Amino acid sequence: MLITALITPLVLGVSINNVQASLLTSVSDVMSRTKALIPSNHEIKFVTPPGGGVKAGETVNYTFPVGFTLGSVDFPDIDFASGSSNNCLTATFTEKTLGPVAFTSTWGGSVSGQTITITSGTSVIAADTCIRLRVGTNAVIGGTGVNQVTNAIAGNDYVLLVAGTFSDVGSMALSIVADDQVAVTANVLPTFSFIMSGLSCELGVLSPTDIKTCNYDITTSTNAHNGYTTTIVEDGNLRTTDGGSDINDVVDGGVSVTSEEYGIGLTGSDRAFSDEQAILNTDKIIASNSGTVVGSLVNVTHKATISVFTSAGSYSHTVTLISVGIF
Repeated sequence: MLITALITPLVLGVSINNVQASLLTSVSDVMSRTKALIPSNHEIKFVTPPGGGVKAGETVNYTFPVGFTLGSVDFPDIDFASGSSNNCLTATFTEKTLGPVAFTSTWGGSVSGQTITITSGTSVIAADTCIRLRVGTNAVIGGTGVNQVTNAIAGNDYVLLVAGTFSDVGSMALSIVADDQVAVTANVLPTFSFIMSGLSCELGVLSPTDIKTCNYDITTSTNAHNGYTTTIVEDGNLRTTDGGSDINDVVDGGVSVTSEEYGIGLTGSDRAFSDEQAILNTDKIIASNSGTVVGSLVNVTHKATISVFTSAGSYSHTVTLISVGIF
């Protein structure tokens, strides 16, 4: 849960370098967490008033309320940028180069006690401009920040102050709470559908001069996270009713004329093999998917041909297809 700190502008009668300070506007501090006593990132923005801005050699101080702990926060954990306009929501920000001390175009970034100080070398920021400071792991210029600011105990009266020799001042109220997260839970019921387009498959009169076929579709839908598998198993070879003769299983990857062969071929994106294979008396996978599917269709085609030596008779067998979702 991303929490935006409550903003409370305070009119402060502060005189800096004998110049009456002007009030910063659009002051905000977006924190990554507002739970008490845990580390948090900060993204602090404000707009300098007309006639303000940051001049060469001036400082901007961000003073955190007592109770917040800056710990090991240092300039590598800080990004400082100026915006292209006075609209902090739409401005394009230009990051400044930060170092431990200000030197020409490099801005100084230092931490002392409760205060982060940004110091200009020779660079300036124009008046009526949005300025942004990021502190914590959200600082990414020159490497991702490591150290964050640790929140104070729960309470609603913390005030972060922005001031410095740049002559303008502003403040914002920070609300720290006992917990800032809501546990949201939900359940999705498992679904599984397996449909066969037919319950019979008639090969007709087999011939040594052509290949006879029959087919049916199997369609699977499931929200199982690990998908599904569909298997086929036979109760024995394609055989005569008296069991005296059967048709040989295909063994060379394709049913072809002049040979006595019987097997199945598959089409569809979830098919388990692309050649023609025998049905076995143990489960053979014919379709599968490793994720959720909707209306996955595989066509199963039974193919048979005989030789001139194949015994006459009525041939049949029963195959069983089982499809299982893997939840």
